[in-house]
Amino acid sequence: MKLIEGVLATEGDPEFGMSRGRLMPRHRLLDANDASPETRYKLQESLVLVHGGMAQNVGTDSGKW
Repeated sequence: MKLIEGVLATEGDPEFGMSRGRLMPRHRLLDANDASPETRYKLQESLVLVHGGMAQNVGTDSGKW
């Protein structure tokens, strides 16, 4: 499991002075101390795979066949 967190921009970051946050978030791998095996299993069993399809027939003529 991975936790993705937004990070404030600090001096030395390219975004500093233009944006509050950094472009790239912080990634932290969670271990057994962060999430029990039971929690991991429940999360795994709750996941749903969704497929959005292909991006075809888009634009101003998308309604014409």
